[in-house]
Amino acid sequence: METLTGTLEQHRIVGDDFWSLATLKTSDGQAPLVGKLLGVQVGDSIEVDGEWSTHARFGKQFRVVCSRVTVPQTDNGTVLWIASRLPNVGETRARALLDHFGGAPALWHCIETDPQRLAEVDGVTVERVASIVDAYNAFRDERDRMIRFRGWGMTENQVARMLIAWGDKAEAKLRANPYALAEVVDGFGFLRADAIAQRMGIEKTNAARIECGLRHTMKEATGSGHCYVPTGKLVSIAAEKVLRIDGDTVALHLAIMKGRGEFVQHGKRTFTRALNHHEQRCADRIRAMLSQRKTGQP
Repeated sequence: METLTGTLEQHRIVGDDFWSLATLKTSDGQAPLVGKLLGVQVGDSIEVDGEWSTHARFGKQFRVVCSRVTVPQTDNGTVLWIASRLPNVGETRARALLDHFGGAPALWHCIETDPQRLAEVDGVTVERVASIVDAYNAFRDERDRMIRFRGWGMTENQVARMLIAWGDKAEAKLRANPYALAEVVDGFGFLRADAIAQRMGIEKTNAARIECGLRHTMKEATGSGHCYVPTGKLVSIAAEKVLRIDGDTVALHLAIMKGRGEFVQHGKRTFTRALNHHEQRCADRIRAMLSQRKTGQP
């Protein structure tokens, strides 16, 4: 695994899952990148982790595993970033801003702490100052959002799948219930969602966690060919092996889920609603066939 640092010169998304082809300008030249680059635009200063590989058709490429975005600190990178990101600011005016404030670090400091001073540069009106600040804040919010996702232990692939499913509402939905990942986002199950939730600080006795853990336990059982699970066994497995909390709490939430029809109880056996429906349907059809035989019907 290597790390490359530079300015993103070209970037093209070629797949629905954010798979990208890009060119990174580094101190050693240009590096062709392939992989998932989330939250980046041309002109960004980025760091990418990954490894070199050789494609039979396209030659040597750097396959990206993880990327991080920062504002550029070089003069040329700053001019390119401003011209591509900020509205109504071309390269000439970007260079004027850079020269007026004495370099990239001072310019970024001004935008963040005293943006009204941008109007000191000819051609930068009060309205343009407002649009520049809005665009910069949008970039910073996106950058910080990606930092939070990675801080919660999410990989590039996981973030990409979540964004495909939830789009701009991804962070709000994740904060509201990280266990929804296991229900609606491809590639997630309870264990992955739980790892993320724990890093977010979700309590082990959170209701959404317990219910997702019970669904996971039942799914594992039915995936092994079982049509039902003895209720006591379901509670003990979920409590001791999956959720690692006391059984009484798990039993209480199982009762709640049964009350709203998600699970069905027959004696000491617990079924999913779907399997219970299919079992009942099979029984009804067998009963109908037996009745036809008794009455001599074809």
